[in-house]
Amino acid sequence: MSGSNLDYKFGNKNQWRRRLWNQIRARCAVPTRDAIVLYLAGKDDLDRKEAIRRGFLPKNMIAVDRDPRAIRSLRANGAIGINANFCDVMAGWNRTRDVHVVLADFCCGFDVSVVLPLAVAIMMPSFGNCVIAANFLRGRDSSSNWYREQQAPMMQELSRCAGYDPKHRGLFFWTLYSGLLISGGEEPSTTREYEERVANRYQWCAPRLNPLLLTYRSTANQTFDSIIWSPLSRAIPHVLTPEFRGQVINSIAGRNLTEGAPSAARKIAAALAHRTMYADRMAAP
Repeated sequence: MSGSNLDYKFGNKNQWRRRLWNQIRARCAVPTRDAIVLYLAGKDDLDRKEAIRRGFLPKNMIAVDRDPRAIRSLRANGAIGINANFCDVMAGWNRTRDVHVVLADFCCGFDVSVVLPLAVAIMMPSFGNCVIAANFLRGRDSSSNWYREQQAPMMQELSRCAGYDPKHRGLFFWTLYSGLLISGGEEPSTTREYEERVANRYQWCAPRLNPLLLTYRSTANQTFDSIIWSPLSRAIPHVLTPEFRGQVINSIAGRNLTEGAPSAARKIAAALAHRTMYADRMAAP
């Protein structure tokens, strides 16, 4: 794992976005022209331009936003958009259809109601061949105080050994995900045995998925932390068994995650039908 601090007075997020998409392109398991991209768009849809510059195709860019106004604006500009919760979309995605890039650029902190469903959703079969990138605000996340306090000894050790920022939200997300990855949904504990297991998981997963940490400051002087890692199937194929996925998806987080999936699945079907029509129009003489 490596880290970088992009703390610039101007253009800081643009710098972050360019570097992030360079990383996504380098890590993508398929040619960019074939990659399906699922991303949180926001009202300005700034990631689309960076992706297209790197060879990703507009017809394969699937934008998600909970704000119907943002989705209407995207569709008016020819984009493919889904008006739904991002994790519900991931849970409702067709499990036989691969997604190759997930970009979850959240404007919220390390909130349990966001990060736990996201970590579980990544375990779904569709995302085994997928580059994962997530971005979180540092702060306004009291719901995860208990988890961050519990992980504090490990964070201090990682800071001492490798120089990582012990408050980095991307690093916390990594420990959460890598814990689920190995345990299949084991409940966190304060015992020494659990801490040793988590440390071993981290050491085992990190070189295989090669996560990268990034940090930047907003114009309002808020700190944002992000993490990106390489496709799971390319690095650790043996964890992709149906039995393992069942353990995770049947966990408490998994059951909660699937509640919004049926509604999201219908919206996904409509968006993919629109994608097919878009491709047909582009192919017409």
